[in-house]
Parts: sequence; C-alpha cells; structure tokens
Amino acid sequence: MNKFIKVIKYLLSVHLTGLLIFSLIRLVLFLSAHQMLGGESALDTGWTMVSSAFLRGVWFDNVIACYILTLPLLLLSIAVICNLSIRPFMRISSVWFSLLYSLAFLISVVNIPYFKYFFTPINSSIFEWFEYASTTTSMIVGEASYVWYILSWLLIAIVFTMFVFGMQKSCCSSLKRSDNNRSLPEFVIVVALSCVAFYGCYIGMRGRFGYNPIKVSQAYFCRNPFLNQLGLSPVHYLLYSSIDMSRSENNYISLIDSNEAQEFYESYMADKNFIPDSVDSVAPKNVVFIIMESMSAKFMERFGSDKGVTPFLDSIYDESISFPNFYSAGVHTNHGLFSSLYSYPALMRRNLMKGSVIPTYEYGLPQRLLADGYKTAFFMTHESQYDNMNGFFRTNGYEEIYAEENYPASKVVNSFGVADDYLFEYALPVLNGYAESGSPFFATILTISNHPPYILPDWFKAKSSDMEYAIVEYADFCIADFFNKAKKEPWFKNTIFIFMGDHGKVVGNSMSEMPESYNHVPFMVYYHGVEPYENYSFAGQMDVTPTILDILGVESKNSDFGIDLMQVEREKIFYTSDNAIGARDSSHLYIYMPQSEKELYYHITEQGMIPVTQSDSSFTELKKFGLSMIQATEDYMKAKREQVYEQ
Repeated sequence: MNKFIKVIKYLLSVHLTGLLIFSLIRLVLFLSAHQMLGGESALDTGWTMVSSAFLRGVWFDNVIACYILTLPLLLLSIAVICNLSIRPFMRISSVWFSLLYSLAFLISVVNIPYFKYFFTPINSSIFEWFEYASTTTSMIVGEASYVWYILSWLLIAIVFTMFVFGMQKSCCSSLKRSDNNRSLPEFVIVVALSCVAFYGCYIGMRGRFGYNPIKVSQAYFCRNPFLNQLGLSPVHYLLYSSIDMSRSENNYISLIDSNEAQEFYESYMADKNFIPDSVDSVAPKNVVFIIMESMSAKFMERFGSDKGVTPFLDSIYDESISFPNFYSAGVHTNHGLFSSLYSYPALMRRNLMKGSVIPTYEYGLPQRLLADGYKTAFFMTHESQYDNMNGFFRTNGYEEIYAEENYPASKVVNSFGVADDYLFEYALPVLNGYAESGSPFFATILTISNHPPYILPDWFKAKSSDMEYAIVEYADFCIADFFNKAKKEPWFKNTIFIFMGDHGKVVGNSMSEMPESYNHVPFMVYYHGVEPYENYSFAGQMDVTPTILDILGVESKNSDFGIDLMQVEREKIFYTSDNAIGARDSSHLYIYMPQSEKELYYHITEQGMIPVTQSDSSFTELKKFGLSMIQATEDYMKAKREQVYEQ
C-alpha cells in the first residue's frame, strides 16, 4: 500500500506542478498583453472576470496534463498491482514527463509573442512556416524578444526536469523492502484505487462529465475577446485547430473554374444589389428571431398539410409578410443559423461555425445591430458549446448566450437540454429586463423539441397520436404561448417577430434525391401594424439579414450573397444537402452530386416533380447558377480562413 501512495504522490506532484507552470506562463501573457483588454484595466473589467479566464485556463490545461499523465499512470499502476519494482517504471515516466511537458511549455511560451502579434492563440497555421525554415529561423534569431522567450523556456524545461527526477529519487529512496509485502485486502484496495485514478484521468482528458468532451467554445464566457482567448490552452488549441484543418469535410470544394464562378457571381449580384438613396431615421424596433427546429413548410396547412398541427403558424402567416418560396441553405441547424444571421450559403455538410480559429463576420445581423446600440442575446436549449455556438456567437455579435448551463438541472429533459416551453418561459423575463433598460434588443431563440429524441410533457395533450406530428403541435403551442404572453408586455408593439425554420425534414413522400420538404421552410415577419401580404419571390436564408435590416430602416452594407427581398426579387434559388447541390426555378429542379459527379433533372408540375433524362437550356442556366454561387462561396470562405490565419 505504501508503494501505491508513493506513486500517487509522485504523479500528483508532477501533475500539479505542470498546471502551476502553465498558469504562470498564462499570467505572463496577461501582464504583457493586458492592454488588449480594449483600453480597460483589469480593475475596470473586474477581477472576477479575469479570475474566470484563469480558471478556464486551468480547466483546459488539465486536459493536456491528463493526456500526458495517462502513460505513466498506466505503467506505474501495472507495476504496483503486479508487485514489481517501480524504479525502472519511474525512470521511464520521468523521461516521458520531461519530454512531453517541455514540448507543452515550449508551445505555451511561444504562444505569448504569437498572441501579442496575431491576437489569437497559436494554431495550425504555424505548420505553414515549416516550408520556410530558413526564413523562420532568421526571424526568431533576429528578434531579440523571441530569443528571450526561448531562453525562458529552456530555463523552465531544465528546472522542471530537475524537479521531476528529484521527486522520482525522493519517492524511490523512501521505499522499504517491507513495501513489497502485501495482503489480499491491500491488493484489492490498490486495484480499486487504480481504477478510480484511471477514471479520474479519463474525465480529466474529456474535461467534463457530459456526452461531449470539452471544446474550444467552452473558453468563451464574456464579450471581451482577450479574456475569452486567455482561458484557452495553447497546446489544446494548436492540437484541435490542426485536427479541424485535417477533417475531410473541410477539403476544398472544386466544382467549376474559380474565375468563371467569380465572374458569374459578380454579374448576378450586380443585378440584385439595391442601394437606397437614403434611409429614414426611425425609432429602433426590438427584434425577436424565433428559429424553429426541423420546421418544414410541409407541416403547415398553408402548404397542403391536413394534420392541423400548426394552428399558430398558419394564423401568424396570414398576419405577416410571408414568403411561400423560402428555402433553407442546408439541412443542419448550423447551416440555418450561419446563413440567416450572417448572409452566406451553406457548403453542403461543412459546418462553417466550427473550428478553433473563428473568423469575424462584421456585417452579420447581430454584429450590425450591436453596433447600432442593441442588446444582443441568443437563447438555446442545449449546452452552449454544441456546434461551437458559444465561441462563434460571442465572437460574432452576441453579448449574452443563454444555454443549458443557465437552467436548473431539473428542467433538462434529454441530451438536447430543456424543452421548448421552459426555453420561452426563461427568455421572457430576460427580454422584459432588456426592455426596462431602455435599449432596443435583438434576441434569437432556437427551439429544439421537433428533434429526436422527442419529449412531450405529460400536461400537453396532442391531437395526433403520431409522435412525428404531435411534437410539431407541441412546438407550435409553445411558440403561440410565448407570443401571446409577449403581447401583454409594453415592448410588444415596438417589436419585430421573425419566424423561420432552421431546416425541414422529410414529410410525406420524397419525389427527388433532395426532398423539397427538407429545404422548404416557413419564413414570416410580423410586427404591430404590418400590412400582411405574400412575397412570392424565391428566397433563401442568406436573404434574411439584408431583408430585416431594410424593414428596420437600418443602413447597412449590401450582403455578399443575400439580397433585400423587400426591394429585389429572385427568379431562382439554390441550396444544399450533405452531398448535393440543388438549384430551382418555378418549373425546373437541377441537382448535382459532386462526389459521384451525377446530374439529375426534374420538371416541377402541379402533380409533383417529374424526372427527365436530358438537360435543356433551363437546366443549363440553373447548373451555372447553383455551381457558380457555391464555388464563389467556397473561394470566399477559403480566403476568409487564410486571412484569419495570416493576420
């Protein structure tokens, strides 16, 4: 038993010392770059917030430390359980600790000048410097401050190595021959404690008990970008940014010649851009943007459903500016969020919100309204780091994120957090508080109930016995309940309500390889005094931002891909699924599958979609349109990533 205690003492000493050194390096970063707080001193910002950043740093550092700990813990546990001499295993562990921690300390130290120059933690972009080894070496040697960082790292590595081998020597020298004698109960206790230690190390590597391991997004907790990034572990960030860049879904999309695509894009958008002569100055309106999970237009009576599960959406459709030919950018929630809030198309299965390096989209709806004095908040049911939402949204215009971490544990009903009724119940008093502050607010509320696993509360009695429709009825009820309660609030008459599906789902029979019900979603804009009408222009989620800014009377830069639907019409639209690109007008649907290079053609009639085997000029135009716009988006996003890495 004494042998096991010595081993644990050795491992914990090394582990905690490693965490202490990581924190000291972070402190040096903070002291040398605190001016990046944005003109605020630590006192102005609040030491509580600074402390939160450091605590998050320890959290992320512990993940790396636990990965380093795994091999020594395994070797020494085997040695103790099998009653072997631990001295050779400790020597191996000491070498392992010295090498791995020295490398980790090097990354952390080098991160200081890197962060001060790029205002982002060290990431996978450094590997591009390896192609220019002589230039990089000259840069490091030629800059005196860089040499001091390297010398500092050498000192840290030497002192740490001496400490590790000193601890090894101290633990081994204190062992007695009698420590090899062990009773059966002691053996059982050692095995049990070893299992506990392994479980603790496993949780440490994951960073949390949840179903997902810790992600970069978890470091973001406030609106200050310096403090958000201060909490990141440079080692963790470098590793995960490298993994992100190597994922197959991040491979470059090549559909047509980039110059040809760019020429088409510029010509098409030049015809669609609308620049008003002036913008009338009006009192700012609040905006509540309700994004509904998996809400296909095909669930609504307006679009042919006879299930009667969306009485509220059907009623508000008739009272709003409604868009019957509105399509989601893709088939995932992240596609709908990114496209509608920041005005870009989806790139098939790629999640443009993910990634350790987060670009800024300064002309997005939340960014634009934040700059105009709005309070901005995002409400979701699940944990905030899902799909990198916390990090991405805090970087791109949202002051506050309300997520599963904010709600009582008793209200969590499944892996996606709380139910819709509680989400709205929680959001309403927050909005009341914003209104009382006197500032206009922009609140985005993302529902979840219409996503498996379906959870219907006991108190809700659905008309339909089919869960696929009963859950839609519940989602519709929750939105109606929130809307009717909001009607009683003083801020209601000065608020624009937007209702949109993030994407749809398969409803009824699929008549093509890209089921229309998956991309055809409702989009309605309601406000007090609105003159209801249906806008029959084809429309997509990328058009939401410029359209809403027009309704608000907010002057804005024209979106790169979206158009103002209040001023300009689309005669056709394009959208994607995970593995296909679709482009359609009122009577034709063109589908292209890049992996198989397969093309499909459909005529759209009142009876449905009729496949045809040969292309004609209409399909040729749709092909040019869809592929050019996706290629232009790909090239823009590639340039955006490179810009972030090279800044």
